[in-house]
Amino acid sequence: MVIDVLNFITNSLNRKLIILFLVMSSIPLIGVSLYANSFAGDSLEIQVENQLTSEALNRNNAINNLFSMRLEQTTSLSYSDSVHAVTLGSENMDSNKFELVMNNFQSSIGFGNGVNSISLINKEGQIVYNSLGKSEMYLENTEFERGLQESFVMLKEYDGSRVISTITPIFDENNGNEMIGVLNVNYSPEILDEILLNREGLGESGEVYLVSYDGLMLTPSRFSEGLEFNQIANTEPVKVCKSNGQKMTGAYPDYRDILIFGTSVCNDQYGFATLAEIDVAELEAPTTALSQVIILSVISSQSIIVVLAFIISKRISKPISDASKIIKTISEGDLDVIIKESKSKDEVGVLTNSIKTMTENIQQLIGNTRDSAMSVNASAIGSKTAITQISAASQETATAMGGIAKGAMDIVGKSHNIAESITNVSESISDLSHKTTAVNDLVKNVLQTSEEGIKLTHNADTKMTEIIESNKKASSMVESFVKQSEAVNSFVDSIKGIASQTNLLALNAAVEAARAGESGRGFAVVASEVRRLAQSSAKSADEIAVTVDAFKGATESTLESIQDEQEKINEGKTIIDETLQSFQKTVEDIKKISSNVDTISTNTKEQLPLIGEIKSEIDEIDSISNSNASAVEQISSATEETAAGSEEILSSMDELTDNSKTLEDEVRKFKLPKSLSVET
Repeated sequence: MVIDVLNFITNSLNRKLIILFLVMSSIPLIGVSLYANSFAGDSLEIQVENQLTSEALNRNNAINNLFSMRLEQTTSLSYSDSVHAVTLGSENMDSNKFELVMNNFQSSIGFGNGVNSISLINKEGQIVYNSLGKSEMYLENTEFERGLQESFVMLKEYDGSRVISTITPIFDENNGNEMIGVLNVNYSPEILDEILLNREGLGESGEVYLVSYDGLMLTPSRFSEGLEFNQIANTEPVKVCKSNGQKMTGAYPDYRDILIFGTSVCNDQYGFATLAEIDVAELEAPTTALSQVIILSVISSQSIIVVLAFIISKRISKPISDASKIIKTISEGDLDVIIKESKSKDEVGVLTNSIKTMTENIQQLIGNTRDSAMSVNASAIGSKTAITQISAASQETATAMGGIAKGAMDIVGKSHNIAESITNVSESISDLSHKTTAVNDLVKNVLQTSEEGIKLTHNADTKMTEIIESNKKASSMVESFVKQSEAVNSFVDSIKGIASQTNLLALNAAVEAARAGESGRGFAVVASEVRRLAQSSAKSADEIAVTVDAFKGATESTLESIQDEQEKINEGKTIIDETLQSFQKTVEDIKKISSNVDTISTNTKEQLPLIGEIKSEIDEIDSISNSNASAVEQISSATEETAAGSEEILSSMDELTDNSKTLEDEVRKFKLPKSLSVET
């Protein structure tokens, strides 16, 4: 499945360009998005941490101030003489004054919302006064014993209510500051609850509460009622405070077993931890929303990029794809293609126009070659017919010369019968004259045909020269394509150099940004992106170089094909040149035959007027007959040589016909446009 997908992508330049655009745009976009999301999450976490830490510290300080104030108020009451008198059980105690002091104290603080109860306990542990009328001892021994030694504040339950319990020793200044008892004032926790339950700066799920070092929840929860002094909240920050007194910030399960992000302040003086917490879900909500926005932005931008990439890649890949299809069609021998001229001035446009020019030149070259091959083939067939006729005529001439030679020998052998046969000789000479004239005419016709063959061969040779020149031009153009490919490679090398220099500059910028520290972080990100883009540019340049090399290889292959065709054309020209030489030799031989036939014809005609003198010059007949026999033998020999030369010419013409037919068949494999086609 993966291989099929990869093949589907790699088999199309358009799809590869779209994927390349998509990857190149996705890497920086996703990188920046991830960085922005991470940076926003970290920033939000730091902001929340600072906010919670500030809230915990401020509220812990407010609680310390509240406790200190309550302890000071209790201590100031312990200095009252009426309190001393009641504690000591003095008989001189003025109860009205004591009640007035208590009422004034409660009024100054606020009864109910301020003071919950006031108790005086003598040093024997007996309650001598309780504002609520309680008489039973309610303080634990450790609390009472500590109250005899020092003043302190604690949170506890008293009479079913939460109170801020302040305990301070009572000293009698009149008896040398003798410790005479303990004053216990329980204050309402209303102000404490207002401090802790204030939701300002805590969001929707945040809260601040107190937990004792024993893990007991001391203050109300925002989410549930009645948890104070009932809920165990021995969470991780409480354990850390109890073990080493160090604050803790981080995510952990709270008393509800919900994952929260919180911070703690350890209050060793009062033995509790102040916890400020917020639900992790609320903390991560902005980051989650930002992530969703980023994802939607990435999807939207990628959709736009895909559309733009499709449009751009289509504009780039379509001319290349069309050129590739045309070149493939040409490589299969189909030259019946029409290439539109590109108006673009870029490399793709130049390539398209160059392929258009090359195709037109090849079409013209193949058309001319086919026409020339057909012309050569037709001329060769015509020459072959003429040579066949010459050969037949030579055979007839040789036969005729044989008859003449036999007659001459009979004349020599039968000279004594010459007189009787003079009439027959006269007729034979007359017949010989007619035949010689016919042979002479035939030889002249053959000579004329041969000269026309020479002209046709000259024309074929000229056409072959034009074909060679056209082929050389095509070869030069293809070599120019190779050089242009090398120029593109040089341009790609320049791109690689620029990308490498940009990469180095980006690296230097990143180093300088690192030296700048926090202030250079943004520049470091930009430098990193520039470096990544430089590396991507270098990679794209490598891919372009591979594509150009592939085109260069195809062009060089085309050049080799043209050069191979050049060799075949040169061979055809050589054959035509050899044929021309054979024709010229044939013409020379025919001219000799014509000269000899003219001589025979002249001699024969000269014999006719002298036929009457033969009888008187019988003695000379033998000599004349011998001369005639010798001449006939020479003519016969020349005729036989002419026949042999004709056979050689005929063999050469057969070879020329085969070669021209082969060339024509090879050229016919190419399919030309109708405008360049010929009727066959």
